[in-house]
Amino acid sequence: RRKALVPIHPDMADFYLVPFPSKCYFNYVAGKNRQKMNMVFSDIVAHLRKDHPWWDRSAGRDHIFIFPSGIGASMVPDWKHFMPDSVFLVAEGDRSKEYVNTWKDIIIPGVSGHHVLSKQERVPGKNRTNFIFFRGKMHTADADSNGKVTRTPMELRVKLKEILRKTNT
Repeated sequence: RRKALVPIHPDMADFYLVPFPSKCYFNYVAGKNRQKMNMVFSDIVAHLRKDHPWWDRSAGRDHIFIFPSGIGASMVPDWKHFMPDSVFLVAEGDRSKEYVNTWKDIIIPGVSGHHVLSKQERVPGKNRTNFIFFRGKMHTADADSNGKVTRTPMELRVKLKEILRKTNT
């Protein structure tokens, strides 16, 4: 016997996901132009405030934005104006960056490129060849609207690589 579907009541939700593909938009539509990202996020928040009463109920604290790259919310220079208290799903989780707040944000590992650090380790009942594994770049390379490329180290990954190389010798 099938259960009846329970009607969805948005006003009872704990969190609201804002399903905007920020990194894809940044790369392919905005052409890595941060001012264009400011404009689109201004429009997104205006839409949320106009058409959805839940934003103003908490000033956006219960809204989740996805930033699946090492540059996180910095792709939107005025993020502190538009959504300072919202929850960010961020890749890399570099806690030295101001757009990562470990009290409210969710940090996920990034995926791109290949870097493997391994160490033989014996675990009861299993042979393990990889001590640690991550995929990703050690640096990001972003071009501004004039085509100038800026290369920024992914500080967390660089530090992990350094630490693990020392312990692997």
